[in-house]
Amino acid sequence: MIKEKWIGNSVGESGHSRFRNGEEYISVNSTPFPVERDKQVEALASAFENTVRAATLLFFRREVGAVIYKSQYVEKFGEIFGGTKIGEIHKKSAYEYPDQLLKQGLLNKVLLKTKNGNINHVGWALTEMGLKFQTIAAFFIQFEQEHTYSLYPVLGGIAIPRKEANRAPLTRMKILLELEKGNRSITEIGKNLGIYPNTVKLATEALLQAGMLDHTSVNVRTHENLPKFRFVNQDNIPTKYLNDSQSLQAKIAKACTSDLIKKIEFTVDDIIDILNNDTNFDASSMPNSTNLRKSIYMHLTLLSNRGAITRTNPEISRHHFSSAKLSPKGEEFLKDFIHPLFDAITDDGSFNKMQNHYLIRVRDSLKKIGNDIGKRYAPYSFAEKKSGILDIRITEVIQSLGEKGVTMIELQRTLGLSASACRNHLKHLLERELVEITLQKGIQHYRLKASVSTDLPPV
Repeated sequence: MIKEKWIGNSVGESGHSRFRNGEEYISVNSTPFPVERDKQVEALASAFENTVRAATLLFFRREVGAVIYKSQYVEKFGEIFGGTKIGEIHKKSAYEYPDQLLKQGLLNKVLLKTKNGNINHVGWALTEMGLKFQTIAAFFIQFEQEHTYSLYPVLGGIAIPRKEANRAPLTRMKILLELEKGNRSITEIGKNLGIYPNTVKLATEALLQAGMLDHTSVNVRTHENLPKFRFVNQDNIPTKYLNDSQSLQAKIAKACTSDLIKKIEFTVDDIIDILNNDTNFDASSMPNSTNLRKSIYMHLTLLSNRGAITRTNPEISRHHFSSAKLSPKGEEFLKDFIHPLFDAITDDGSFNKMQNHYLIRVRDSLKKIGNDIGKRYAPYSFAEKKSGILDIRITEVIQSLGEKGVTMIELQRTLGLSASACRNHLKHLLERELVEITLQKGIQHYRLKASVSTDLPPV
């Protein structure tokens, strides 16, 4: 058993240092913790929605500047998660967890300046904010323990990188808070929160999948409410499209004449699936997936006007959505998680102490709880990368695969990834025999094999 005393000596806050045997240990961090309440909630939710990171913060003893060196961290990581799939990952992968906390301003980086002037990263030190919010980290863990499901699919990290407005945890929590006031449409939610409708749609679909919204009321984009088309006459397709092999218009026209499309009532998604299977097509070359959908819809409408295909449900608008409604699980999540979290951080950004019993209870039983956390985050152990570092996107793909499976475009839309990125991730999963392909109405769906689905955390 590793005693707490091995967790290194304090080096103080960022910019402080101490000397030992002529060597200097320096605590540095270029990421300050935010001041505004919403940004604080965002930082904490992004840090702790993966409760392996929350547990990592609790490794540090309760003193500003308390240090854990790399070798000590790996030892502690193995003690807490050694009996799980997470504990089996290459030790360098474990560094991802404190490094993420570093980016949120909860830890500092500890550097060693040797006698000959070399500088090496040797560990991490607890910041003032890290010490203050250890109680919040314990709250995240305790919530999962009491409710027996993972926070990761609900909060979801950063859904689409490089888009500040779509920072998933805060966006999803604000949507749930808005729906607490009553049912809202996608447009109403976006207008009330000042968020783009497409961002709201992506977040709503993820919340629906996580069970936070009522399946009977949310009319997000599904096969039932998409505009549908049926093949009519190939002679009405301009010859220039059939002879062209490069333009998007030509690829769409050829897709409409495929044997598969001729047999079914098809949607924009079906065309996208066919394009994604074309090795000469890369959706990542489009500005974004929304523009791709709009372009395909526009060209299908032109082909419909020419009589090559026909709309079979003209009463359905391309942007048809009904109102969203909280599910009982979503109402419980608001009461037991979101409200306590927001209440812990007041409007002026100062910290109201959350009940210390969360911290005491979790720290006293961290090793036992670590086994539960490891099981909930078992998908991380499926990630494969030559460097041994976790591929977070592959994990997101795995957690997105439902029992019925999902199409390529659904994965792109849910995760905010390009077609090429999705293909690469799925290729890894197929090679490792974790995923299988099924055909539904002639469309490829990807789902987890039954032999591995039991290792996934409950959602």
